[in-house]
Amino acid sequence: MNDSYDVGSAFLSVIMFVVLLIIYLLPFLVASYRRHPNLVPIFLINIFLGWTLIGWVGALAWSFININEEPESPSPVATRSAVKNTQKSRYAELERLSALKERGALTQEEFDREKAKLLS
Repeated sequence: MNDSYDVGSAFLSVIMFVVLLIIYLLPFLVASYRRHPNLVPIFLINIFLGWTLIGWVGALAWSFININEEPESPSPVATRSAVKNTQKSRYAELERLSALKERGALTQEEFDREKAKLLS
């Protein structure tokens, strides 16, 4: 009778150890499942600071942070500067094409075709 109690107790101890290990490594498992780019730092914090409740909760929160958030829409000022830069690059490209045409590297037809592409 004593032997069956020891086997059952040992089995229960192993089961409890595995369950507690899974709970302890939950932040790492979540980050791994979500393919988080900061998997290694989350793992290290989980291992070395997970025994503190703050370290474990911090690693768990970090593993749940949405890593694929859509970037915020640009401000109107940024949009205007991007449009200005695009216009400047178009003008620079037109100047480059014009210089190539003047040197004879482009025919008038090629120049007109490329110019139409740029302006459309």
